[in-house]
Amino acid sequence: ERVNPYAVDLINKRFPHITILDVYGPTENTTFTTTYRCKKDKIYTNIPIGKPIANTTVYILDRDQNLVPKGVIGELHTGGDGLARGYLNRPDLTAEKFIEFEGKRVYKTGDLVKYNEQGEILYIGRIDNQIKLRGYRIELDEIEEQLSKLDGVKESAVIFRDDMIIAYITGECNNPKEQLAKRLPEYMIPSIIERLEYMPLTQNG
Repeated sequence: ERVNPYAVDLINKRFPHITILDVYGPTENTTFTTTYRCKKDKIYTNIPIGKPIANTTVYILDRDQNLVPKGVIGELHTGGDGLARGYLNRPDLTAEKFIEFEGKRVYKTGDLVKYNEQGEILYIGRIDNQIKLRGYRIELDEIEEQLSKLDGVKESAVIFRDDMIIAYITGECNNPKEQLAKRLPEYMIPSIIERLEYMPLTQNG
């Protein structure tokens, strides 16, 4: 979850004695990787995730694993003393996500970021369709896949909006939430599953 800029502005005005820190980091790098101290006299639209903490390294790389210049968006890679060894009993995923860069082992976060003019890192979004909800990482594509396997479902689409997972399906499916609960954990069940006559498409499909 990202820090709400409106909430930061509100707290700064009502509680000027409180210091707000935006702390970012994946679990694979012991949760805390970068930090940013929010300023009292600034109104934010996108709060930076800051700079790396001690004994931590970060790199912003392009698809070819090259460092990107300031202002250019790339994928954030993290490393340092807090980096995990990998995923338990998942050598394939470990090899995919933990790579070598300039002789150092780093983790591919899947987060798109860039450096601002002050050399601080700005979070832009995700490379994939992953979200984070109530502390859980969720792949929306996985929910779509399981929805498509339900009896009567022809097509499915899943989005994340207003802190809710919302699913759209076509076809005739009885009790899709109950069926889905047999396939997915509770935190991945959409808050709303809406049936459509057809799935809307763009002119290009």
